[in-house]
Amino acid sequence: SSFPCPYQTTFSAYHSKYTYDISNAKLISIHLKGLKKMLIKRKVQIGAFILAAVLMSNLAYVSNALNQQKKDVLQLQENASHLDTTDGDVSLFDKNATDAKYNVVQVQQFLSDISATRGQNGLDDGFKIAAENANHLRENLVAMRKAAQTFPDQQTVISDIDKTAALFEIYFEAGNQMAKAFVAGGPEAGNQMMSGFDASSENLQTSLENLLKYADAQKFKFDKDGDALLESIIDGNKNITLVSTATGSAIILLALIFSAYIIYRVVKPLHVFSERLDGMASGNLDIHSPEENKK
Repeated sequence: SSFPCPYQTTFSAYHSKYTYDISNAKLISIHLKGLKKMLIKRKVQIGAFILAAVLMSNLAYVSNALNQQKKDVLQLQENASHLDTTDGDVSLFDKNATDAKYNVVQVQQFLSDISATRGQNGLDDGFKIAAENANHLRENLVAMRKAAQTFPDQQTVISDIDKTAALFEIYFEAGNQMAKAFVAGGPEAGNQMMSGFDASSENLQTSLENLLKYADAQKFKFDKDGDALLESIIDGNKNITLVSTATGSAIILLALIFSAYIIYRVVKPLHVFSERLDGMASGNLDIHSPEENKK
C-alpha cells in the first residue's frame, strides 16, 4: 500500500482537467444564457423601434391630414354661409338686385300705362304705383349696399350701387316728366321727352345688369371653391384610409418577419448550443458541433 499506483499521476491530471472543463462548461453555459437574453433584448428593442417609427409616421400623416380637413371643412362652411338663402350676403345681394330690376320694369310699365291712357277712365293710379316701386327699388339698393359690406372688393361694388341709385333717380325723374307731358299735352308733348327717358333707362339697365353679373360671378366662385374643397375632403378621407391600412399591414408584416428572424436566427441556435453546454456541464463531453456532424 505504500507504493503508488503507476497510473495515479495520469489519472489525477485527467481528473483535474475533466473537473476544470466541466466547471468551465458551466460558466460558459451561464454566460451564454445571459448573452442570449442580451441579444434577444437588443433585437426586440430594434424591432420595437422600427415598429414605433412606422406607427409614429402614420400618426403624423393622419394628424396633418385631419388638420387640413378641418381647415377645408371650416372654409366650406364659410363658403356655404355666403350662399345661404336666408342670410347669406351673396344670396341676399343677388335677390335684392333681381328685385331692383323688377322694380325698374314696374316703374317703366306704370309710367308708360298712364302716358298711354292719360289718366282717363279711372286709370290714374300709374304715378302712385310707379312711386311705390321706386321706393321698393331704393330699399333694395340699400339692402345690396349692406350685403356688399362683407365683399372683398366692397368699395368698388358699393360705388357701383351708388352709381345705380343715381341713375335711377335720373330715370325716374325723366319718366315722370314724360308721363306728365303725355297726360297734359298728349303724344305731341310726350314724344319729345321719350328719347331722354329711353337713354336714362338704357343706362340704368346696364348698371343693374353689371350688378347682377357680379352676383352671378360671386355665386359661381363660391360654388366652384366649395366643390374643390369637398373633393379635397373626400380625397383626404381616401388617403387616410389607404395610408392607415398600408401602415397596419406593414406593422403586421414587420412583426411576423421580426418574430421569424428572432426564432430562427437567435433563439433556436442559442437554445441548441445552450443545451449542449448544459450536457457538457453534466459530464457529457462527447458533443460535436453541427459542422462536425456534417463531415
